[in-house]
Amino acid sequence: MRDAEINILELGVYSGASLLIWREFFPRATIVGLDVRPAPERILPALEAGELHFVQGDQSLQADLERCLGPTGGKPFDVIIDDASHVGSLSKASFGFLFPHALRDGGLYVVEDYGTGYMADFYDGAPFSRAVTEPDARQFPSHHAGMVGWMKQLIDELHGPAIMPGTPGLLPIASIEFFPSIAVVRKH
Repeated sequence: MRDAEINILELGVYSGASLLIWREFFPRATIVGLDVRPAPERILPALEAGELHFVQGDQSLQADLERCLGPTGGKPFDVIIDDASHVGSLSKASFGFLFPHALRDGGLYVVEDYGTGYMADFYDGAPFSRAVTEPDARQFPSHHAGMVGWMKQLIDELHGPAIMPGTPGLLPIASIEFFPSIAVVRKH
């Protein structure tokens, strides 16, 4: 995809460093960043040159997410990166709109820092403990706070329709790959 004309959306801009990296790595891409704070100064020259686009808004509000499609002329994104709040309910809200409505078929939705759900001092995290069950247990206790809990809901959505005929899927998830604190969800 490096030299392709693709559309990239990053939720959570912070200092703007990653937007500048995407601009350098994907020279033909339309790159949009969304953040609740104003555009950081370091990206202002790239915004003025039309090399990047910025939307100030809330990742959980559909109207703000819809505004992100403006720079693409309404065309869906090829890659969406959620590096915003790292709060399960807010990331779930963004995904709930963007994945089915603003990501192209076959596109990638990258969720960064889902590991915050394991952090006891994080807003919606909880202390991590390894659960041990009897060998014949039917249910296996596990960690499910915050972003980790939302990731487990996505696993249910991926597998439920696939292994239970007649169960309608709510989201067109083709696959999910997990890496330490990063998940990559591919759309059908």
